[in-house]
Amino acid sequence: MTDSRERFSKLRPLNVEERVRLVFLALNFFSPLNYEKSCLDLGRTPEKGKSVPFEGNDFIEYLTRTGHLKDAERYRLRIQDLLAQLSSSNVLQFMGPGRKAMSIGSYYFMREITSLQKLGPLWLTHILGAEFLYEYLGQVIHQVTGTNAAGDTVAGTALSLGRGILLTCAHVLSDMKVDPVQVFNGNEFRVQATRQHQHIDVGLVWVEPQLESLPDLAFTDPVVGESVYTLGYPRVPLSIQPSLIMHRGEVTNPGVNVFGGHSVFLFSAIARPGNSGGPIVSERGSLVGLVSQELSESAARPAQPFFAGVASSSIQRAVRELVPGLEIPMERYE
Repeated sequence: MTDSRERFSKLRPLNVEERVRLVFLALNFFSPLNYEKSCLDLGRTPEKGKSVPFEGNDFIEYLTRTGHLKDAERYRLRIQDLLAQLSSSNVLQFMGPGRKAMSIGSYYFMREITSLQKLGPLWLTHILGAEFLYEYLGQVIHQVTGTNAAGDTVAGTALSLGRGILLTCAHVLSDMKVDPVQVFNGNEFRVQATRQHQHIDVGLVWVEPQLESLPDLAFTDPVVGESVYTLGYPRVPLSIQPSLIMHRGEVTNPGVNVFGGHSVFLFSAIARPGNSGGPIVSERGSLVGLVSQELSESAARPAQPFFAGVASSSIQRAVRELVPGLEIPMERYE
């Protein structure tokens, strides 16, 4: 067996941070708008009056010359895989094979992206994967604790919208007396106020100090059949601290009217007590709703439950009615 010390290629997978950084470096490098700058970075003279697509080999040379990735040539296979993913997802446009036998291929980045997508990497979830989504969005997902009528400690999940506001479900707040001081992941924040919508299962929590938020959060309504992830803090038996749990499933119905005069959508990802108020995120990286409730038969007629969520358009309406002038970032594709 060959000693790993003799290998030229770096075989370890790129971590999330490296992949995100390389994706954005690639988009900038292959953009025709940056053609002249990329040529200068490569020590080449730009061709006058036109923009020529660069090869994957050129990108590796660029990473080496600029110092963006040490031993970039040794990560050739990983970089090749990443560029192929970007191409198969129509983020990079494949412009044909390279000039040499070992060339990776030629690409342009010509895709138009929305104003929200320009603010961060969340829209690249379908390329960067579930591990990226877990780490990136997990920064702004929090547990909210309190006590119920019986005096038991209970909890729900909330998403930071910025400006000291957390978004959660109304029943998370109404089913418990919220602890005035919350300690989460070693950080302490104080609850200043809570508010719940009377008809839509949406609530808001004001906290100090303000918690981190993400600039590229984008809400869209669910589409039947699309893959989604739930993220939240259900209670894990025997665990000594809250753990962020992710489940994958699909939207099984985009809108069902239930008793009480409101509409929910159905999804197949598992949701447990404590998940309520947590975000439901599509594989496109957009937030399609909040985990709301479990729809099941009575205890006398046990059946597999349906999991229901509050769709983004309902969240938008509820937030507007709770706080006139407050808007959630809906993706308008502009």
